[in-house]
Amino acid sequence: IAPAIICPPDVILAAGTSTDPGTTGTAEATDANGIDAISFSDAVVDLVTTRTWTAIDNAGNSAECMQTITVEAAPTVLSVIGYTLINADTNEDLFDLTEGLVIDINTLPTTHLDVRANTTNDVGSVTLSISGALTNTRMESLEPFAFFQDLPIGNYLGADFVAGAYTLLGTPFSADAGAGTEGTSLTLNFELVNNPSTTCLLYTSPSPRDRQKS
Repeated sequence: IAPAIICPPDVILAAGTSTDPGTTGTAEATDANGIDAISFSDAVVDLVTTRTWTAIDNAGNSAECMQTITVEAAPTVLSVIGYTLINADTNEDLFDLTEGLVIDINTLPTTHLDVRANTTNDVGSVTLSISGALTNTRMESLEPFAFFQDLPIGNYLGADFVAGAYTLLGTPFSADAGAGTEGTSLTLNFELVNNPSTTCLLYTSPSPRDRQKS
């Protein structure tokens, strides 16, 4: 007899949001013989991911269910579209931050971190503000748009992050130093914790994402 499997619900995500199961949910399965493994495979067409979940019991029987994950199109005009957490020791991307993300600080390779604002290609400068466990406000007119400055360009100065809640706010402008037209800002909340739970993101490995302004 095949296992009984229940897929997480279909979801629609904001542009730039991770489609990792930590964000979109994980299938659950039961079977009289016990469950040996639950896995998934993705088929991606444009902004729609069809995720097929497979459960295998200890007798080798399997069952599948499908979940649809839709990511909204990113803004194309004068916008902050996302934030990426940076290892300020190595200048490497760690992962993209998503709204409400809870991160186990003990699994990060360092607490010397920075955040980069990702924007559409028409942005000339960004006002960046971080509040909460750390606070800082600055204007960036050169990419990468770093919350704690990069000097020389691409060498993130960063800050020593501590456990606590954080709010990011980035407001783009069409010209240098906050001049020109103001675009669409982005506010994002995340949290670093010292008491990991099943809701935390457990950092495993970098997922570099190179961004070049054309």
